[in-house]
Amino acid sequence: MNADLPLLEVSGVPRERGRAHGEAFREEIAALLPAYFEYMDQTSRAHGDEPVTKARALEICETYIEPAERYAPDLVEEVRGIGEGAGVPVEEIVALNAFLDLFDYLSPSFVEAGCTTLMALGDRDGDGAVIGQNYDLPAIFAPAAVLLKVAGGEGPDALVYTTAGMLGCVGLNSAGIGVVINNLIPEDAGPGAPYPFVVRRILATEQIGDAIDSVAAVRRASGMNYVLCDGNGEIYDLETTAREYEVTCPFDGPMAHANHY
Repeated sequence: MNADLPLLEVSGVPRERGRAHGEAFREEIAALLPAYFEYMDQTSRAHGDEPVTKARALEICETYIEPAERYAPDLVEEVRGIGEGAGVPVEEIVALNAFLDLFDYLSPSFVEAGCTTLMALGDRDGDGAVIGQNYDLPAIFAPAAVLLKVAGGEGPDALVYTTAGMLGCVGLNSAGIGVVINNLIPEDAGPGAPYPFVVRRILATEQIGDAIDSVAAVRRASGMNYVLCDGNGEIYDLETTAREYEVTCPFDGPMAHANHY
């Protein structure tokens, strides 16, 4: 991965933001998509699971669109714009956004090492509070790593780390809300909003309570651990399945979270 990530600022209505994203990173998206679908197919076969072919991946992802539309219609419009700008079917962009959620269809036999999050409280005033993560991904994603600045949208401006074609993997906004994640593999994965939709909805909030609600009040496609922080240094860890969640706060001292409940 390059040390200097490409930075793109997108603004305007959701469809315009998506088109700008898709056009700017058309080459990266075009190179990633076939490698991604091949990876899902070969990895599922290697673990003796039902093959997650491209056709099967798209079939699964069809079940995500309606819940995502109810949860964040503006972000569905942005995804449509990405597809238009990149010149690829929107269904493939949805599947790319659901890459971690799709992994859960390979469970329980398929478990790979994944991201680890960390969190550390600051002083009494919240100064020095830290959240962070590493991003364990297959090497095919590295050439498509980018930064987005989302400006003038439905909430505060946000800086987002992501993969070209995806809404956002982690980030922070101008109101002081930050989010990092690590994957979990629940037993109740199913139709719901893929996690990048949740990340972007978190980053559209200005208060930590609203950020928590953005996670808790959605029908999720799968399970994820979300670490949220605000400008006052409040930190909350939310373990989720597709249907359940549990909040950890406060905690004593630094804490890390890996890929199990």
